[in-house]
Amino acid sequence: MDGNIDIYCEFGFLEKFCKSCPQTNNSVPNENYKKWFEYFELLCGHSSILLTDIEKKDFITYCDENGNEWQQILYQLLQSRYDGKGNHLECAPKERVYMETYERDGEGIEYFDSKEQHIFFMNRSKNECERMKDDYGLLFISMDNLYEHNLLFTSDIQEINKDSKLWECAKQYRHPCNTIVLVDNYLYKQNRNNVLLKDVIKTNLQSLFDSLLPEKLMQKTFKIYIFTKSIYDERGAEDKSMEKLIQKWIPSLRPYSDKIKIEISTKHETDDHDRYLLTNYGLFNCGYGFVLTDSERRKGTSLSFFPITHSSSGSKKNNVYRIMQNLRKRRNLN
Repeated sequence: MDGNIDIYCEFGFLEKFCKSCPQTNNSVPNENYKKWFEYFELLCGHSSILLTDIEKKDFITYCDENGNEWQQILYQLLQSRYDGKGNHLECAPKERVYMETYERDGEGIEYFDSKEQHIFFMNRSKNECERMKDDYGLLFISMDNLYEHNLLFTSDIQEINKDSKLWECAKQYRHPCNTIVLVDNYLYKQNRNNVLLKDVIKTNLQSLFDSLLPEKLMQKTFKIYIFTKSIYDERGAEDKSMEKLIQKWIPSLRPYSDKIKIEISTKHETDDHDRYLLTNYGLFNCGYGFVLTDSERRKGTSLSFFPITHSSSGSKKNNVYRIMQNLRKRRNLN
């Protein structure tokens, strides 16, 4: 678990990207100037890059310190791979063929299943990337849609209060995903008499997941993992009633309900203040957790969002990615 983001990249994309550098190409609009360098920093920074359609020796011949402007940029990227920070760049020239073969043979789900947090930079059309996104719930980025994925580099915070439409504000952070892990010890809200607030739980969870679930998921199964604390009935037995209700409430939100699979775990070690929600590419947290009563909304709280690329201030360590990996490890152990 090295903290590097996994990137699959086709060389044709990389060539076009370098040729579009705003410092050497006046056709890049001013509003995209900063975004281009954010992508370049991602490629040069804490990431492991697999070039899927070119031999290493051929790639290196294009990286020329004294060549054309785009080749000089490519050379800078190559040099960043050998700065002692543990970044990686490998070439697997048959990987693109494998990907295409798996898709053609109807086994694309199997190919992409182990690549939950990978980012794919494709030398393909925007429509093709859109189709793959809708099929597999992953980020497929081409030069045609490069500047549409602003959330990759945007951290944000939203106030949640009595005037908020619960979790509707989270819709602005909706992005391609096929997995959500929700960690909230106090998801099963009860009143002072230990009576389950089922309507409150339903309203919150439906608002939250309706804001984040993609509108389409044509092939991949959407996996939801929920970690929370158990509740017990008056006889001291574990109450499983909420699990059955959640299994109905969330899938009903989307037409691909048969592809939404939910696992709820109460048998795990947690910190009392664990309140995370993570997707493939983003991390959310909220001070009061993800099921809010009216009194908690009147007091007010906030929803924070951090993309997979986020590094803590004063540090180049990708803390968000590490948290996501740790939660993923916890999920796999249960």
